[in-house]
Amino acid sequence: YNHGLCSYSKKTGKWNQLTTEGKTGSLASVKLTSLLDDNNGNLWIGSDGGGLHKYNFQSKKMKIYNQDAGLNGNLIY
Repeated sequence: YNHGLCSYSKKTGKWNQLTTEGKTGSLASVKLTSLLDDNNGNLWIGSDGGGLHKYNFQSKKMKIYNQDAGLNGNLIY
């Protein structure tokens, strides 16, 4: 909690960290509350203050759904 998300690639043997560093594909909040992977290669990430994130493993792109996008709030459990 409060440090973003780390992932490990078996293929490369390297660790990757998703943070809020303001670059494309970054998180809106590092306070993560929930994770769900779907059958389409996406990881859905709930956060405290940053809304709902959809990260696509293949493209390495992040889509953020928050109050600006129409959610009632930015806290997702």
